[in-house]
Amino acid sequence: MNAARRASKTVTLAGLVLLFAASSSPQSAPSNASAAPTGTEKGIEPGSRIAGVIPGSIDDINAIGKRRIGGRGKGNWYSADTENRMGKLYADAINQSARFVTDPTVTDYVNRVGQKIVVNSDCKMPFTIRVIDSPQINAFSLPGGYLYVYAGLIQNAANEAELAGVMAHEIAHVCAHHAAREMTRLNYAQFGAIPLVMAGGWSGVALAGGADVAVPAAYVRFSRAFEAEADYLGVQYMYLAGYDPQALIAYFERVQALAASKPGAIAREFAGHSATSERIARIRSEIVRILPPREEHPVDAVELDAVKMRLAKIEKQRREGVEEH
Repeated sequence: MNAARRASKTVTLAGLVLLFAASSSPQSAPSNASAAPTGTEKGIEPGSRIAGVIPGSIDDINAIGKRRIGGRGKGNWYSADTENRMGKLYADAINQSARFVTDPTVTDYVNRVGQKIVVNSDCKMPFTIRVIDSPQINAFSLPGGYLYVYAGLIQNAANEAELAGVMAHEIAHVCAHHAAREMTRLNYAQFGAIPLVMAGGWSGVALAGGADVAVPAAYVRFSRAFEAEADYLGVQYMYLAGYDPQALIAYFERVQALAASKPGAIAREFAGHSATSERIARIRSEIVRILPPREEHPVDAVELDAVKMRLAKIEKQRREGVEEH
């Protein structure tokens, strides 16, 4: 498919959103209370619980995997099944339009890092993780467990922990049902009768080769409160998976510096992850407050360097192919 043809390929799925509106009424929504955890939890040393933390709450890292964050209730009218079906709808559109990296050295590595975060998270669904062949710095997730990582994001990570940090942030959006909660907020006054496409509009997700896919804005543009919650959950998931949670801050700072010198390298969706001094201070404060200290976190950049080399080779081959034509 040539560049002009890819550029004209925009997927609009407004009508299909209507299929799911009827299953999202608030009247039948159950309570959103969290149950207290029982037994020994994943990966946290005995006696490490921070004083004053309510068992089973968002602050209780011992209960990760058993917490119920943002599930169906007053603030989320959408069932898990509806979230899964809507996420798959847009994932299918993206899978038909995007250019993906298929090199197993790259895909296996990125999938392994991502799944390590998923099993140490609050998500209750399996994840499909794919690498989009684009030099832009970007990553986004869809409800139901779909995560897309851009090649440019991988190439700009200094180590595996930084890559894991961005993936943890996006996975946290899914675990906390941010898309469904944002849809509920947008439609609250209408009691779910007006579908998201009318209330929140669309956002074009830029893919490789000039193509883009129109997805509900609530899937990729979140409120500051939801972004802050994704930061908070993401560093918890990183910690539980064995990564240094400070690496998320390091990556955001690097991207911020790059945005000033080379703004076109940052996808418009990712620009919302700006490393403001307030955001950095908040994340650091949360890390100190809630995460038990560790003497060291392993830093592995060797395998990532090999993946970067493969991505650079893929990009070079593509450029040479374009020049030949």
